[in-house]
Amino acid sequence: MTSPFSQASWLIALIFSFQFAGCHHKAGPEMGPAFTMLTSEKTGLHFDNTLTPSPELNIFEYMYFYNGGGVAVADFNKDG
Repeated sequence: MTSPFSQASWLIALIFSFQFAGCHHKAGPEMGPAFTMLTSEKTGLHFDNTLTPSPELNIFEYMYFYNGGGVAVADFNKDG
């Protein structure tokens, strides 16, 4: 009869082996860049994160003052 501890150890080892089995892809310069920088004129996206601190709204009063300034883009219809 096996103890519950040995069964749990076997299960944990199995989970880790599945996790590491998926990590065999190549990474590095031979793969090429994942993204290419495009200009605003080409994409049609124009974004400027201009922040003006004030006594009421600044990094000391609002910890997340500089967070969230960005644009997220995805190719949902896969047309490139």
